[in-house]
Amino acid sequence: MSGEVGAPSPMRILLIAAGRCGSNALARALAAQCDLTFLDEPLIPDRRKPGCPDAFFVQNILTAPLPPRLVLKDIAVLGPENAASVAFYIKLAERFDHVVLMNRRDTQAHVTSILHAHQYGTWTDKYTPQPLGPLAMHREHLAYFARIQQVLAALAEQTDWQTLWYEDVFVADPSACSAAVQQAGLPITWNAETFAAHLHPSGRYRRG
Repeated sequence: MSGEVGAPSPMRILLIAAGRCGSNALARALAAQCDLTFLDEPLIPDRRKPGCPDAFFVQNILTAPLPPRLVLKDIAVLGPENAASVAFYIKLAERFDHVVLMNRRDTQAHVTSILHAHQYGTWTDKYTPQPLGPLAMHREHLAYFARIQQVLAALAEQTDWQTLWYEDVFVADPSACSAAVQQAGLPITWNAETFAAHLHPSGRYRRG
């Protein structure tokens, strides 16, 4: 019970990400070190099918009970209107103790990774690069990427939420990674085991 002596205090973290920016690895690291439930993109269309374990969250995420210790990661676009996405995430954030935006500085590498994921399904972790199809097959994906960036920019402008950059997280120095995470508003100092398992670049494909 939450009132027991020694029970962990509530901690809810919301990561609003650009996709292919390391947010899955960061969320898994937070879940492992802080003993949090990890809820991964509960609002994507595939999760809305009847019988999906996360359908509960899709229908009730603004009002239904959430786990007291939770890291929820989501992509920054919902529906056809950017303004509606911005308003939704600002409202959702009221339920969380910490909110962080996540993105990449290297736009070219980011776009390449996004298009590769759309074409080959390589949305998480490492992947072996394969040739990308012609630009015409990716026009919709590029437009979606642009919308994500617009929503993230609007959220940064309208709130005091900080952006955590891929290039600052996946570094060889755990103290530098901890400093970046703390500057973004998460009170975390990585232990060696969690950092090595989830964040050290030797375990990741750096162009992914």
